[in-house]
Amino acid sequence: MSQGTVYLNVASPRSSLFKDLVEYLKLDIKVSDNSDPEYIKNFPLKKLPTFSGPKGSDYHLHEAIALLIYIISLKSPSDNYNFYGSNVLEQGKVWKWVSFVNSEMISTLVYFIYPVIGNLPYTKEGVAKAYSDLEMFADLFEEQLKETKYLATNDRPTLADIWAVQSFRWAFQTAFDKAWLNKRPVLKKWFREICDTDPIASLSLKGFEPVDVALKNEAPKKKL
Repeated sequence: MSQGTVYLNVASPRSSLFKDLVEYLKLDIKVSDNSDPEYIKNFPLKKLPTFSGPKGSDYHLHEAIALLIYIISLKSPSDNYNFYGSNVLEQGKVWKWVSFVNSEMISTLVYFIYPVIGNLPYTKEGVAKAYSDLEMFADLFEEQLKETKYLATNDRPTLADIWAVQSFRWAFQTAFDKAWLNKRPVLKKWFREICDTDPIASLSLKGFEPVDVALKNEAPKKKL
């Protein structure tokens, strides 16, 4: 029996993990997008990701963290992926990082990327501030990863890790390039391990490489 439909923009770091979660957990959830008539009917905010229960259900969710909680709750009792850590202290750290990435990192990436590609008004100062904040965020990640092997634990990756790499993937397509990552060996080691070996994240990210040259803080070229 269908468990519902998840509506995604798989290029977005708020959406990209859900397709892999559905596949890894072997859920009977349809993956669709914002062109679906059911999405248009049920989600007037026109934001992604969102979720609707089975046909005929009036259960609808928006907001990425709400979707994470619900979709992970559908996992088989036999699945032993360490989504939330092994105790309440680790669980708190998991949600700290998930929330930080969702609210701070993704928004700051938008303020860096969108002005230089012409999707938001461009100011050199605004883009520079966003880049400076992204550098500071990277420092915070590295400080944590020097203390613990993963963001919330020392033994196994959690939801915090597989959620965070989605935004770093976007950053490595735009703001940060290979040379930048090579100067941060702790972050690079963690990113490579999660992307290449984690049973969920690797479904889409195995072998992913940063761009050779990051976007520059320059006004977008005017279209002719």
